[in-house]
Amino acid sequence: MSADEGALPDEGLSLWLTDYRMDVGEPWEGRRLVALVGQSAAGSLDFHVHPDGQAVRVWMLEVYPGFQRRGLASVLMDALYAAYPTAWINHGTRSRDDARWWNGYRDPHPRRNVHNRPPGEWAAYFDAVEVASDKAQLVHRNDHDGLDGHRDAVYRYGERGEQEADGYLPLYRPVRAAMLNPAAQPLHGATRLFLPPRLHTHVHDESQDAASRAEALLQHLGHDNLPRTRWYATRQQAFEDAHHEEVFQNRGSTQGGHACGVHAEPTGRGLSSLPHRDVRARGLHPCRRRHPRRAGRDVLA
Repeated sequence: MSADEGALPDEGLSLWLTDYRMDVGEPWEGRRLVALVGQSAAGSLDFHVHPDGQAVRVWMLEVYPGFQRRGLASVLMDALYAAYPTAWINHGTRSRDDARWWNGYRDPHPRRNVHNRPPGEWAAYFDAVEVASDKAQLVHRNDHDGLDGHRDAVYRYGERGEQEADGYLPLYRPVRAAMLNPAAQPLHGATRLFLPPRLHTHVHDESQDAASRAEALLQHLGHDNLPRTRWYATRQQAFEDAHHEEVFQNRGSTQGGHACGVHAEPTGRGLSSLPHRDVRARGLHPCRRRHPRRAGRDVLA
């Protein structure tokens, strides 16, 4: 934490490692670490994880207005290191504000930072020439802004590293993106509904049969007329996506958002042979309002 950062908030800080999916053309799995103060999103750290879990690429670190300069950026980065205790971390480049923050941040495991180690140790995960280019940009920014940038820890700080990096390119092993296939696997989605008060009460009445509550939702929506949703390989990911939307929209309603799950069964046919609307929702599952730290407990079968 830098010297000019204030104390952490008193409202109750919690961290949520989500399965939120980022669509940025990256074949590695996108994850988001969210800092919550009370029920409000205070900051987030977006990153990508290699399929074997041994390499992480930082995408974006952001603390939202009203929560800045209180140490949350450092808490989020520390949590990322803790969540992947043996993984290589590639921080990429940084904006001017990010560079100033990094200058005051204490890296908990500098030997896992790819900028600090020879390319031969991590070149199977990251393009060594790209990393060398990122480092050169950081050196230029640090020199321009008069920052140290932890230069003593950086491998060959300020030296031209492109030629050395070029020799390690054959070690790089790109990853092919894993695609969801509705013809071969069950898919799960979730959407948030804002229900009339009486229907909301009925759907959340656990003394009623779950099937009848799901039927009431379908009657309200109209059969075969479910809202558009994003699809996931697991139900947990689907409901976390819906909760993520609720947290970041911050509607402030105590009785509005109601998550319902949509389950699509595979047809067994190739994608090219699927007629329009052939893959449909086969089940609708009402659930209670979920808390992000109580994953997997609020779905009614």
